[in-house]
Amino acid sequence: MNSKKTYRDVASKIALSVLSFFALSILFSIYVITEKKIDRANEQRLISFQLTDQLLQSSDDLTRMARAFVVTSDPRYKKYYQQILDIRDGKMSRPYGYFYGYWDMVLANTQSPPIENGQTVALLDLMRQSGFTAEELGKLMEAKVNSDRLAALGFVAMKLVDSSRLDTAVNRERANLMLHSDEYYQGKAK
Repeated sequence: MNSKKTYRDVASKIALSVLSFFALSILFSIYVITEKKIDRANEQRLISFQLTDQLLQSSDDLTRMARAFVVTSDPRYKKYYQQILDIRDGKMSRPYGYFYGYWDMVLANTQSPPIENGQTVALLDLMRQSGFTAEELGKLMEAKVNSDRLAALGFVAMKLVDSSRLDTAVNRERANLMLHSDEYYQGKAK
């Protein structure tokens, strides 16, 4: 009788152990699945941040190139200005390492200027593909439109310097004031 009771105790402990093992396995699986979802959400957040920051960075780079051209008349700034727009609009391939200091390195001759072949994709298309909500995309498109308005103003200022045969200093000063006006800064803030 004692051996039957011992057998039942052992069997119930084994059954409890097996049940506990399965319960822990299920809980661990849920944990792993949840952790993977969190990792994907964090990765998505990082990609979203990088893409939105590229829009801001491209606007800052455009401002810098336009101002540099107005001051120096060096045609490479005008060329880079157009390339920044073309990359952002998907008319030119996005260079490897196209992040924060890319144009600083190009200007310092530590990075090659972008090549004009390869796969192209517009920044807004990358944003659409990355899963932004319709409301977020609307705000980003509005920001791009505002940046494009500033880019048009930059072209006007550069054209003013380009067309300066007479009154070069006066036209250069007018162009410089355009790129430092309240209107320009208000557009930048938008």
